[in-house]
Amino acid sequence: LEIHGFIKELKIVQKKLRFLKYLYATEINGYVNH
Repeated sequence: LEIHGFIKELKIVQKKLRFLKYLYATEINGYVNH
C-alpha cells in the first residue's frame, strides 16, 4: 500500500513538473519573439 501511494505521488509530481516545463517554455518563446 505504501509503495502504491508513493507511485501515485510520483505521478502527480511528474504532471506538475511537465506543466511547469510547459509554462517555462512558453515564457522563453515569448521573450525570444519579442
